[in-house]
Amino acid sequence: MSMAKRPNGKWRARYRNTSGREHSRHFDRKADAERWLNSVKNSIARGEWIDPASAKVSVGDWATRWIGNQVRLKPQIFPVWERVELSAITHADVGEWIRRMSEAGL
Repeated sequence: MSMAKRPNGKWRARYRNTSGREHSRHFDRKADAERWLNSVKNSIARGEWIDPASAKVSVGDWATRWIGNQVRLKPQIFPVWERVELSAITHADVGEWIRRMSEAGL
């Protein structure tokens, strides 16, 4: 992780994800750049960091890849979750979905 002042006076804060891809943002103030880097650092340390590109993947796209590698698994998730972004799903949403499936005998 690093931060540097650009020739245009803005501050560039950047970090590399686990696959080595660089992510950066530009800020008018150094304090804002530091705050952003610290929030990224903290989310990585807590295991909560989500790659910005991965956060926009729909459940349908992810599940298609995942189910393709599974044996004897029915694609029960598509009717409910296919177009929902992974980052939008909460633990409570999944719990409610499982309860409804259980009540339906699935």
